[in-house]
Amino acid sequence: MSGNYEDNGDYDGKEKGTFNMKMLIDKSSAGIVIGKGGSVISSIERSTGCSLQISPVHLVFPGTNERILLLNGTPTTVSAGVLAVLEKIWAYNAEQMEPAVPCRFAVPSSGAAAIIGKGGSKIQSLQSETGTQIKVSERQDGVSERLVSVNGSVPAVREVAARIVDIVKDDPHLNGGSPAGRGGGGFANFGGGVGGPGM
Repeated sequence: MSGNYEDNGDYDGKEKGTFNMKMLIDKSSAGIVIGKGGSVISSIERSTGCSLQISPVHLVFPGTNERILLLNGTPTTVSAGVLAVLEKIWAYNAEQMEPAVPCRFAVPSSGAAAIIGKGGSKIQSLQSETGTQIKVSERQDGVSERLVSVNGSVPAVREVAARIVDIVKDDPHLNGGSPAGRGGGGFANFGGGVGGPGM
């Protein structure tokens, strides 16, 4: 799976099999991704074929102040969606002369285990091959998902983000359904619950 995203117009692929992926984005980045009147998020959906939903302002991932961006599609369209979202945020960071924000995913514990690999082999390999720093959060009581944070240069984070999608795409907790339904759940039942920091 490529680590590069190019906007080549409307997506017309025929790949089958969908799954859900969750990114965490701060409130400022959420505004960038949505765009005026929803123009940016609609453009990303058209060009990638990936369906995107952002949680309401008050609904954040437990223990954080970050909103949830839910992506639904095939492995190819979800990967394209993730990269398109990152590019939009990073472009804004560059305009404001700010450092590029890290990439953060919320994945099922089983998906986190696949990213870590036996004895930490997978995550160590990803870090050494790309020069990134990848951190996986500890399990939280009542939360079925763990956070995966990727820091590094823009090209390296782009590559790792695409590879993480490829690693977790077959996780049974993510497969099938739509953003508001099965396959990782909608906003109402993600991670065992939603709410403000510390919940």
